[in-house]
Amino acid sequence: MDNEAVREVAAKVQSEVGKVDILINNAGIVSGKFITELSDEHITRTMGVNVLSHFWTIKAFLPAMISSNRGHIVTVGTVDAQLPLP
Repeated sequence: MDNEAVREVAAKVQSEVGKVDILINNAGIVSGKFITELSDEHITRTMGVNVLSHFWTIKAFLPAMISSNRGHIVTVGTVDAQLPLP
């Protein structure tokens, strides 16, 4: 996950559209493989998308929400957490 790219897009959104009052984080990937079958790169990518991307978008938009004392952040979990996948 490219934190710099997230910051750039967030700045562009805020510049062109205005302050963001609602941020919906909905990102996730799953491999369907056992952890012993995954490459280190795949694990790193999965954590980047499933965890770090949420932190980077929150970090990019939260300061404006705090300064205006207004805003909501919704983080959507995946249905895969409820299914018996490897």
